[in-house]
Amino acid sequence: MTSNIMAVLPFVNMKYEAEDKHFSDGSTDEVINALVKIGGLKVLFFSNLQASE
Repeated sequence: MTSNIMAVLPFVNMKYEAEDKHFSDGSTDEVINALVKIGGLKVLFFSNLQASE
């Protein structure tokens, strides 16, 4: 059995300016909302992950 699964990682605000954070958060939300509407696709989203350097 084949499963159609897509993982969505959050967009990152590379400018590190607090007033621009809403753009990256909103972009992530829009992508997730569009993908969950696709029938037969399971969407995993990881909004709380942080990359380590």
